[in-house]
Amino acid sequence: MNKKIKNNISLLIILFCCGFKAAKCQNLGEEFIVKASYYHDSFHGKATSNNEKYDKNANTAAHKRLPFNTLVEIENQKNNKVIVVRINDRGPYSKGVAIDLSKAAAKHLGIIKQGKAMVKMRIVGKDNVIYLGPLFTLPDSLAD
Repeated sequence: MNKKIKNNISLLIILFCCGFKAAKCQNLGEEFIVKASYYHDSFHGKATSNNEKYDKNANTAAHKRLPFNTLVEIENQKNNKVIVVRINDRGPYSKGVAIDLSKAAAKHLGIIKQGKAMVKMRIVGKDNVIYLGPLFTLPDSLAD
């Protein structure tokens, strides 16, 4: 079996195990390579678009279109560090930047020094429930 078929089977198994709740997540599993930046410390404590206070120590992010409380896995393309963030704000408003990360998320990913980085975004859940774990390929013994 080819890799695409194996990954599709893997996704079906995950959906079955979740009782098909994953269907509630629009775009679940979608991936994008985008430029990320992070919030300046001056925003700490200020209201976000969903009326939460921005907390630079929380794993949150701003995106222009993703629904609030969408969970997004972010992977730094240079060092492969990964973190899951929750969308709780709108933005960013800098040209060419698709997602603004909290300072804690940016620190974990190792992008504080350069300020921006190319990342892979993957939609993995909603409302504090992660429906998709790391992508994996079934062993050949199970795939046949």
